[in-house]
Amino acid sequence: MTVSSPPGVRLVIALLLLAAGLIGLRGMASLPPDEHEILVLRTTHEMHARGDWIVPYFNDEPRLKKPPLSYWLTGLAAAVSGAEGQVVAWHGRLPSWLAGLAIAAMLLSLGRRFYGERAALYAAAMFVGSVGFFTYSHDGRPDFLYAALCTAGWLAGAVALLEAKGAQRRPVILMWLAFALATLAKGPHIPFMLLVAMALYCVTREPRLSPRVLRPLMGVTLVAAVTVPWWLALHARIDPTAVRGSQLAGRLLVPRMNHLFNGYYLYRPLQLLLPWVPLAPLAWWAAVRRGDGARPFTVYLLFCVGAVAFGLSLGVQQRFFYMLPVMPALCLLAGHGLARLELERPRLAVGVAILQALLVAGGAGWLFWSQHEPLFALLALAAALGAAWLGARALSSLTLGAVLAVLVLTAGSFARYADGTALWSVARYHRHALAAATVRAVSAAEPLFSYALTPVLYIQVTGRGIPEFQTVNALEKAMDERRLGQAYVLAPVKRRPELEQRFKLRELAIMPRKANDRAALFLISRQRQ
Repeated sequence: MTVSSPPGVRLVIALLLLAAGLIGLRGMASLPPDEHEILVLRTTHEMHARGDWIVPYFNDEPRLKKPPLSYWLTGLAAAVSGAEGQVVAWHGRLPSWLAGLAIAAMLLSLGRRFYGERAALYAAAMFVGSVGFFTYSHDGRPDFLYAALCTAGWLAGAVALLEAKGAQRRPVILMWLAFALATLAKGPHIPFMLLVAMALYCVTREPRLSPRVLRPLMGVTLVAAVTVPWWLALHARIDPTAVRGSQLAGRLLVPRMNHLFNGYYLYRPLQLLLPWVPLAPLAWWAAVRRGDGARPFTVYLLFCVGAVAFGLSLGVQQRFFYMLPVMPALCLLAGHGLARLELERPRLAVGVAILQALLVAGGAGWLFWSQHEPLFALLALAAALGAAWLGARALSSLTLGAVLAVLVLTAGSFARYADGTALWSVARYHRHALAAATVRAVSAAEPLFSYALTPVLYIQVTGRGIPEFQTVNALEKAMDERRLGQAYVLAPVKRRPELEQRFKLRELAIMPRKANDRAALFLISRQRQ
């Protein structure tokens, strides 16, 4: 793509990729992992320790909640780095960051193919400069990997339906392969919703096309060839009844109607696109208006977004980040709408883009000021003005200049505070501090339990299994069975009175008073008070 682009466009693309690299790499190793990431990191560690890459294990128990692709890629990153089984945070985050870069590249390439160069640049800038990119490129969970694979699938489907018109096998094969890998990453639910959207598009918008152009028989065969071998190997190693009652068997995919009309997936995913408000909603309005040659692709994107939003509304759980697989579609629609506004109503486009830049500049300035870094604020402002000049002079577009200024300000803010409490919850730092205190206070030979507290993070930091108990009776029974006179226990501070009714307590470490879900490390003994 860059070979045939003008020099100004190549500079903008280089700026986009530089921003994506800085945002993802800063904090990749130093940001303390949260509990969801640790489930991937520790599971990968235990699979390596067991020499079994088929059955995921966590805390010495089978973890039958997610397919294994993210564990395999995390293990590959650890092996290539020479970690020899010591899985750390950046091993899990590296696939997510690479997935984010892949999505940005797809937006630049396929966005240009369907909407034109300017729209592709806008879409990629909004994606890279978003809270969604920053957050999930620093997350070892499979969500961004899943989003990249699903995006590759629905973009390949667009090529097959809108350009190849079903005559070429290659985009259809790529679509099914991407959906097969997505199934191994997190599950088949979003690929299924996207396939339904494509079939409905064929039936309602392209009468000359039949859903058969998607070659469902060949596709199902390909998906089965990729996913079924692991599924069969899993059943061969553990009790099949355990799998049937797990999330891997689709326990969370049973449709429910109680969330259908609450509109959650129509407004809450906007959180992923921050800070691109108010620009994005106005651009969406401009994109969906009639009167341009890219109308079929716009309608196709609306089908994909609508099908996923509707399908997720039937689910048991409501999580805004479940919309990550169609977040790139929202960016493409916004990029196309802004490009249309720039052509049809240039004053409106420039005005909204400058307003967006001023809002972000104010937010970034407040952030730098709150962290007592006025010098860095001035440097970020100077870089933003340089980016604005690049867009305004090199490509003769004030709108693009304002968008690039926003990108530089967001990238500078994200990169500067990628591993501190300015942008992340302080709660994860409190938990890691308590875990570090536990490592210092409890030797590997001494018993350590958790009471009414999820021990995920503490298992990762201490490098040992931690039995979890929900009642004092169960904890006391475990001590009786092991003939323990005393033991170390991680527990919420609010549950301390329950422990004091049965044990004598000694407090060894505790979170600060203002901490959320305040917890502590206690030494308990069987001597009653």
